[in-house]
Amino acid sequence: LSLSLSVEDHHTRNFALLQRPMPHVAVLGAVAAAATALPGATESHGAPVVPAQWSAAVEYTGTLVGMNFTDSPGHFYYDRPGQRHRLTYTMISDLFKPNTSQAHDELSISSKGTWFTIGKAADAACMPLPGKFADLFAWLEAATHVSASSIDGVPCDVWRRVMPAPFPGQPVMTTMSACVAAGGLPLALNQSYHGKFTGHTRYRFSRHSLQKPGDAAFEATAACKSYPAPPCGSSAGVVAMGVYRVFGPPEPQQLQNRDAGDVLGDVSFVCTQGAGAFYASKLITHWNVTVDTNFGQYALCNYNGSQNLCGGPPEQLSHVGRRSSQMSGGGPKMGQCSPNEDVGSQFSFPEAARCPEGVLPGQSGSEGCAWGGARALRTIRASCVMEERGLLAACAKEFGHAPFLKSARIWRAAFESSDPALGGCPDADADTGAELAQPIVV
Repeated sequence: LSLSLSVEDHHTRNFALLQRPMPHVAVLGAVAAAATALPGATESHGAPVVPAQWSAAVEYTGTLVGMNFTDSPGHFYYDRPGQRHRLTYTMISDLFKPNTSQAHDELSISSKGTWFTIGKAADAACMPLPGKFADLFAWLEAATHVSASSIDGVPCDVWRRVMPAPFPGQPVMTTMSACVAAGGLPLALNQSYHGKFTGHTRYRFSRHSLQKPGDAAFEATAACKSYPAPPCGSSAGVVAMGVYRVFGPPEPQQLQNRDAGDVLGDVSFVCTQGAGAFYASKLITHWNVTVDTNFGQYALCNYNGSQNLCGGPPEQLSHVGRRSSQMSGGGPKMGQCSPNEDVGSQFSFPEAARCPEGVLPGQSGSEGCAWGGARALRTIRASCVMEERGLLAACAKEFGHAPFLKSARIWRAAFESSDPALGGCPDADADTGAELAQPIVV
């Protein structure tokens, strides 16, 4: 499951489980750690133990919240004594355009957490996530033998373990399985998850090597060595723009230390991550905010159990961050300095970059602040636009054909009017989520 953090809806704990449609290894590792910590977990008789150090070619296929990744080729490196592993692959997806490819690198090291790099060379961007090394195969110690099988003619045994969500408060059940050949070599690693999110991932390993991968296999990418990316430098100056954000009571209606998106940016978020009963009670607010368009690298802003915080060093959090929707699109460095007209943009609004009350960027007294004057224009129920106005149905037909213009028209109409005949949605109370009574026109 590659998850990452959700672009919004961060009042609930979505850390590493929403935001981006990639790094599945991060969640696999969390599941592995959770498996060995479960009460009553005992080692199954004859459970396999994978070699301490090895590497292999890998092919990744998966689905997650409306996004598909098919036959993505790459390489996997594993070093249990060194507490590190790495997955590099070319992600192939049809979310925005058919057969779109994108380079991905996921490096997990005990002392550093997990570093995700998207793109190649000068066009790449790094997204570090804190945390400790979690052995992807630790769950095998408590797995149950299911059956004998084979992959590409090679005999292997299927092992499985069912466990609750790796993150507190996440209503997701996870099933891990692997087909392990002689000598403990995994031929396949699978994960299925059910609940708030439903999907599966599959890793097929081949051409194993038992040689030690060596330190070079775990060298940080150039993008991660120079993280965070510097601000764009050139900009359109200070502009007022509209952004949208999904949230739900009791979370306050605020932009500080939160992520949001423009029309296409939030449409892609809702269409891929917004389906299901979990979002039935959510709200969406249309904001107007004035920003300095010298954008910095997008920051992951999440709820930590007591408050929302944006992650990153001070130089990153002194700017409004921007990325292309779901980190896709044609722009380099995850769309930080691109218009992203093909897929839309998503933005981060760090508290540290917020202007003093009554002051806008560039004005006297702004002292280098990057955003201010945020006003909530309208709030509607998410279910109104998603289901009652047909957004999700329209999205399903537009997947693979970005930009999602029909879906964007439905989205805009929902906020432009409260009249159902015009595609509008009624106003909703931001504190309770209740639909507000509409004026009667005589």
